[in-house]
Amino acid sequence: MKPEVKITLIYLLLGLLWIYFSDKIVLMFPDNDFRTSLQTVKGFVYVGFTSAVLYLLLKGFYNELNNRVKQLEESGTQLRAQNEKLQDISWMQSHVVRAPLASLMGCLHLIKDVDHTQEEREAAIENILHSANELDTVIRQISQKSENLHNGESKA
Repeated sequence: MKPEVKITLIYLLLGLLWIYFSDKIVLMFPDNDFRTSLQTVKGFVYVGFTSAVLYLLLKGFYNELNNRVKQLEESGTQLRAQNEKLQDISWMQSHVVRAPLASLMGCLHLIKDVDHTQEEREAAIENILHSANELDTVIRQISQKSENLHNGESKA
């Protein structure tokens, strides 16, 4: 049930019960002047009592609301941290992976050229192997960061 409906229904029920039973009590006294005074006191007590009940109901509502706000703030913090990790992964994929890949492509073009000596081709193959290892390392790092992100770990 929505808090505003709950508060309204409780207030309505208390008000109706108060009026019904307090009027019964006031009618038990024969003196009209005393009944008039009692009606005034009854009104003051009603206002004081319902104010206290309304305060308690609103306090509970606002405590729950504050708890939910804190939960949302924590979720926002977690989402921002996750977004930073995703941006880091994206940057690695678009920049860090690019360097060894460009090196591999350059070395392959060198090997493709038939005018190179055997030593130059072997050096190019060593460069290809080195670049492939670098690329493998970067891909493993990205995979680990993605796995950490998927598992909800704080370190990427």
